[in-house]
Amino acid sequence: MPTTDEILTIRMKRLGQVLELYKLSKRGTGIHPFVVGLIGSSSLIEEIRRDLSPKYSVKWGQIISGDKISKEVDIIIFEGKPFYEWENIDYALVPQEQVKAVIEVETDFGTKKLDKYKTLFDELKEFISPQHSFPIYLFFFYNKIENQQIIDAKIKQLKGFGYKDVFILRYVKKEKEERYFEDHWIRFINMIKTL
Repeated sequence: MPTTDEILTIRMKRLGQVLELYKLSKRGTGIHPFVVGLIGSSSLIEEIRRDLSPKYSVKWGQIISGDKISKEVDIIIFEGKPFYEWENIDYALVPQEQVKAVIEVETDFGTKKLDKYKTLFDELKEFISPQHSFPIYLFFFYNKIENQQIIDAKIKQLKGFGYKDVFILRYVKKEKEERYFEDHWIRFINMIKTL
């Protein structure tokens, strides 16, 4: 019988296989980057559902507050019934007061300027009120940075923007060279379990 850690490792590596679609999209095989992102987010949502308390739901969608509506959010964990949902695509409009957590999913940790993530956080922060706040997380599917000090510095900067935590699934340098950030994955799953 496999241990809990062994099962988590299997799940982590299966999720990592989603990245193969990203590689195909870069080769011009007809997979649009939006679709790759959607598949990545949907795959992560499936993993979240395995560990999420039954009192919560998880979908991608938008947050609504009064007459404001957020940009599309990759993953929203919420309580209760959403304002409106499209079940066939797992998309929902969720009132701000029902949001428990938000997870923005990105493909590559090392390629984009960090200012993009500050802007992203600031846009979502508009939906946090003194009466109801929720944590915002970042989840990256992979990273090409080898130096752990640089990784730690970037994560520290992202947390400085306001993100509650930052998770990286795996390191990829060349097609044959990869390693998983098991500690990040276990921390991510534990975060989901404790919501």
